[in-house]
Amino acid sequence: MSTITELTAPTSNATAGRLSIRHGLQDATLNAGTAPGELIHARCDRHLPDMTVDGGDVTLTFPRVSIRRSRTDALLLDASIPWTIDVDGGVAGVVADLSGLHLEGLRVDGGLSDVSLGLPHPAGTVAVELGSASNVTIRRPIGVAVRVALSGGARNLTVDEQRLGSVGGPTTLATPGFELARDRFDITLHSASNLTVTT
Repeated sequence: MSTITELTAPTSNATAGRLSIRHGLQDATLNAGTAPGELIHARCDRHLPDMTVDGGDVTLTFPRVSIRRSRTDALLLDASIPWTIDVDGGVAGVVADLSGLHLEGLRVDGGLSDVSLGLPHPAGTVAVELGSASNVTIRRPIGVAVRVALSGGARNLTVDEQRLGSVGGPTTLATPGFELARDRFDITLHSASNLTVTT
């Protein structure tokens, strides 16, 4: 039997948030929409992370685990302030619907596997920095320009109607009008296998 634990932190008049996740994230959901007055709400039914809060900066440190966990943690962020998200470690089995957030930047320092990522409407150029990606789908609002740049190879890379089978070396795909767009996503990563970027 699992024990469900909920962690929360008050907004404390924070005007911006930064979520730092240490040791990666597995089998979890990440969404916008906390209760009034909450900066973050974490519902965990497996391994409880350590949480530290300094103003709008929240750090979640999950225990290191060597096997895939079967249950799902849920993280909710305050949608009333802009957020920067920084993940140190791999991300696997995660559904992140960030469409309700004001996202200022996203970085994952590690691989992504079996991930669904929903992006909000950007304000300016929003950088999304990833490691390697396998079986990853990234969705953005209709009409938002995007560029995907890989420093390594790719297999089955799709950006809207543009599709590549197997390519080696640096590769870049961009939607029409990216260079002139004021609000856009700039996605960079090392390599990809079965990566889809769509609306």
